[in-house]
Amino acid sequence: MLTGATLSRMAYHVVVFTRQQVAVGALRFQDGLSNALMQRMVELAPRIEVLRAAGNLGQVNIPHDLVEIYSLNPFPVEEHREVRQRYGGDAFVVLFLNDAAREACEMFGIPMQYAAEIEEDQLPANVGVFISLENYGD
Repeated sequence: MLTGATLSRMAYHVVVFTRQQVAVGALRFQDGLSNALMQRMVELAPRIEVLRAAGNLGQVNIPHDLVEIYSLNPFPVEEHREVRQRYGGDAFVVLFLNDAAREACEMFGIPMQYAAEIEEDQLPANVGVFISLENYGD
């Protein structure tokens, strides 16, 4: 039982691409996002070494968020069709970005157009992991 506290529910931001957008490279945003997150990890390593050289031999607590993007899976076919129709008849690829993914895209200048915002319990059952990476803060 919770008293006076509210549970925060994760929001997911829906991105829809048409077949034509995919054909001209709309999904390449994942390369930019993945590369930016990896580069951030590489840049963080020397900072950690400085802390250790200064005598901090314990665990270094670095704030981080899990960047997750889910993709609508094509099976079962009828559920796939229903979700695509919900976001437009031209929907070919439907992605669901968690808050950390949306913030990372904004931070790294990756433009995305969001069709909707849904709560975690509104995610379709037929989704798979598209991207799952850590985003380390300063």
